[in-house]
Amino acid sequence: MTEQTLIERTQWPIRPEDVTADALIIHGARLAMGWSANSHELAEVAFAQDRESPTYKPAMRAYLDAITGMIAEAQVVIALVDVQKRSPEQAEELARKLWECTEDGGALHELMFDYLDDRGLDAQAIWEEIETLAKTQAEETTTSSVADATIDRVAEAIARTADADYWTTEIAEWEGSEEWEREAHPDNYPAGAYEDREWYRKQARAALEAAAVVS
Repeated sequence: MTEQTLIERTQWPIRPEDVTADALIIHGARLAMGWSANSHELAEVAFAQDRESPTYKPAMRAYLDAITGMIAEAQVVIALVDVQKRSPEQAEELARKLWECTEDGGALHELMFDYLDDRGLDAQAIWEEIETLAKTQAEETTTSSVADATIDRVAEAIARTADADYWTTEIAEWEGSEEWEREAHPDNYPAGAYEDREWYRKQARAALEAAAVVS
């Protein structure tokens, strides 16, 4: 199946008349599978890193976000299927409500506030705490991205000196391929290249730490 065929068969309904419970179930199941596939790749990256690395927390967060995305999508699909089994009419009504709320840009956000307040929680206080956490995580990710880029440049330089920088090409080719290509050919995953990159990253971190001490 080509990527275009996949999207055409599982796409989010564009027109109101195309909205059905089956359409949302199919779309949701595809998204859940996509998150699951992403989580596998992100796990390889996250668990290969040194816990002391500045890139460890953002990498682990990306992996956990993918797992959370998969769970969230799958839960909606499971709920819709369950309602459909009990009452096809109610499933169609629920699908239309979900579609309309999603198409209305602010509805989903506002509804979360309403649902929390209705259940005795202070939605605004929760939102403010989440905003603070999000800003902290964004700062960590930005700092990590800069640090990671520096570490990678040094790691590649060390590997080139040892005539062992093959992994840069293999990783670039893998990460530059289309998602459907990676899913179709999982055996092409360059595990050895990622392991070698992490080894050279450790050497790079040690060199940078030594340079910081000297300076």
